[in-house]
Amino acid sequence: MKEQFSLRTVRKKIIMISKIAGIVLMVSYLISTRLPLEENVSFLLWIIFVVLLTLMIDYLLGRFISNPVSKICEMAHRTARLDFSQPCRITSKDEFGGLADNLNKMSENLQDTLEKLEKANIQLEKDVQQERKLLGERKELTDQLSHEMKTPIGIIRAYAEGIQDETDELKRQKYCEIIISETEKIGTLIGTLLDLSALENGAVSLMPERFDFVEFVETVAGRLLIDMPETGFKLQYRLPEHKVFVYTDKQRMEQVLNNLIENAKKMYYQREFYAYH
Repeated sequence: MKEQFSLRTVRKKIIMISKIAGIVLMVSYLISTRLPLEENVSFLLWIIFVVLLTLMIDYLLGRFISNPVSKICEMAHRTARLDFSQPCRITSKDEFGGLADNLNKMSENLQDTLEKLEKANIQLEKDVQQERKLLGERKELTDQLSHEMKTPIGIIRAYAEGIQDETDELKRQKYCEIIISETEKIGTLIGTLLDLSALENGAVSLMPERFDFVEFVETVAGRLLIDMPETGFKLQYRLPEHKVFVYTDKQRMEQVLNNLIENAKKMYYQREFYAYH
């Protein structure tokens, strides 16, 4: 019985309003015909009551039917415009309430999906820019290494030609040492390219650590120059007196310093060679 008279569906609400309106209309008519008044007055009072009853029915239908439909339509229009600022506020327990809850859940899910999609697009754009940057850096590094490789090849050729014409055995020995040194440089450049390819493919990874850069430079420079005490080669650099800590891959940084010092030595040997000739 309770379930039968419950108003949890729109259909039951409409039927209940119609039944009540019909019963009230009939009862009011019977009452108006038995009032101790003139017939015209009784009829006029009944007409007024019918108008009031009609207004009451219109109000109830608007509250239970029209207003929820309008709110659902507004919610649908906002969702179509991707406007999720306001939820659909329908608290009834009928079909309109259930539809409003589903619309709100759909709106929340759609908003979350769009936010995730936007974040994914931003991340994708960053990844694309990073990839372009890496490709540009790779091309620049490859061009530099290719250009640097031309220099030792030229030096090797020049000293090889010098050996053919040189009769001094000491100079010939020194030329051979320079050729061997330049060959090792070419091997180092090729190894750098291989290291770059391995880093990009994930075969190896950087291992950053914190260390004093001033002490590091002095140690690396001293180790590279200790083997050539009798040459006129001198390395001059300026470093701060206080410690300067950096956080990077120590081995890779040593390669950078090696390249810088080796390039300086290479320029020295080139000037020395041309001075002899």
